[in-house]
Amino acid sequence: MRRISRIAAVLAVALAAIWSGIWFYVQGEVRRQTFSWIEQQRAQGTTVEHGTISVSGFPLWWRVEFENPRIAGAEASRGEWRGTRAAGILRPWAYRVIPLRFEGEQHLTFGDGRRTWNVTTLAAEPDAQITLGPNGRLERVDVDMQGYEVRGPAEIGTYRGQRATIAVQLRPTPRSHMDSLVDVTATLLDLDLPQPPAPGLATRVQRFDLDGSFKGNLPPGRLAEAVAAWRDDGGTIDINRLVLVSAPLDFDGNGTLALDNQNRALGAFSGRLRGYNETIDGLARAGTIAPMLAVGLRLFMTGIQRQGRDGRMEVQVAITAQDGMLSVNDFRLPGIRLLPLRFE
Repeated sequence: MRRISRIAAVLAVALAAIWSGIWFYVQGEVRRQTFSWIEQQRAQGTTVEHGTISVSGFPLWWRVEFENPRIAGAEASRGEWRGTRAAGILRPWAYRVIPLRFEGEQHLTFGDGRRTWNVTTLAAEPDAQITLGPNGRLERVDVDMQGYEVRGPAEIGTYRGQRATIAVQLRPTPRSHMDSLVDVTATLLDLDLPQPPAPGLATRVQRFDLDGSFKGNLPPGRLAEAVAAWRDDGGTIDINRLVLVSAPLDFDGNGTLALDNQNRALGAFSGRLRGYNETIDGLARAGTIAPMLAVGLRLFMTGIQRQGRDGRMEVQVAITAQDGMLSVNDFRLPGIRLLPLRFE
């Protein structure tokens, strides 16, 4: 019995020594590959700067941490990212799923060659994760932020939220406009807006859920030309489900969006709407819609409303965008024009 115990102890020590050797070897390889990637990016004209790079996590994983990272494109319009601290974790039992963490403030800069925008994000619990395919191709990105803040230019303002979860699934190049290029699901909870979307609407979104797919191929090249090619090939954005709760407004529906030949929104939505009378009153009090239009809308909604399963009144609405105009249940909303989108 003692002999078996001694053999087991010797094996345990040997295995621990072997694993330690493997861990430190991989640690060196991770550092080497990291610096090799940095030099490769610099050779291609990308600016890569950083402070201390450390690899820790013994004995279970390898945590690669960057202090004060900065990555900038060769041209100003290609954007820049700089952060306080960023880290990724490599795990031997799930090496294609890489957890990420971005601590402190993260600064994003992007532009169109004529103008530059700066966006700063900060989250109390910022977590992300990327998933790689068997060939090393990026397949999925997951983001989970709690107690976050997004600060944009003065005209955009600051957005603060309790929690945001976003999942982006990247697909292979679509064979036709019927195939998905990107699938997105997102949930935002208790999001505070810097100002209402329109005078009379609320500045807090209690819940926003999105499940959608970008269908069709977006070819490389200038954005304007790529979008035009996608549009002309019949590309669409399918919204499988959209939930918006911004009291008193409550909408739950689905639909499809596209662009017409002038790059105006083209599409149709259908769903259940609640809180419409209170919303109409708020828009009228703020002067967003004329009093007579408010009366007409209330009468129209009252005529088509019904009682929901929980006893609240609701209406089934069909929202369409066509020829630069917006209509609700074939009632064209006067004074609202859908302007062409510009892609530079």
